[in-house]
Amino acid sequence: MTKKEFLKELRLSLKNEADKEEIINYYDELIDEATLNGEIESQFIDRLGPIDDIIKQMDKTPYKKRENKSVEVVKKTTSKVSRLLLETLIMSGYALLMVVSFSFIVGGGFQTVKSVSHMGNASTNEVMIYYIGEMIFTIGLCLMGIGLMWYANAAFRKSIRKIKTIANEEEK
Repeated sequence: MTKKEFLKELRLSLKNEADKEEIINYYDELIDEATLNGEIESQFIDRLGPIDDIIKQMDKTPYKKRENKSVEVVKKTTSKVSRLLLETLIMSGYALLMVVSFSFIVGGGFQTVKSVSHMGNASTNEVMIYYIGEMIFTIGLCLMGIGLMWYANAAFRKSIRKIKTIANEEEK
């Protein structure tokens, strides 16, 4: 069912309800908010339940204090979507850290090889000392890259597990 169909059916079902327009606006905004948060409109409307049930629940509770299951659904869905988006963003940061780590490893490795090859052609001790210092620095870059890669990989895997946990959460 589309939002337009749902609101039309709700309008017809409310008949002479005093707060009819306020209720229609409430559900209109509720559906808009859910779709903005990544929900599929028709699936969200299905989860709100049959309009007859919504009307029955309204009859039992004064309008100002109404807390029907649609509000609960929006709260749970919004929370879940927000947590998934946040965790995905964090995971993207770890992926970027892995790329930077890889560049440290590759750059440091190539520079180390270059330093070793130039040491053989060094004409003076000062030049030899320069290449040894450069080699130590580039080996340090490689080791730092390996450490960052190890950390980013572990954190990335933890994020994947967390996303799976959030996605598989049962509605309570």
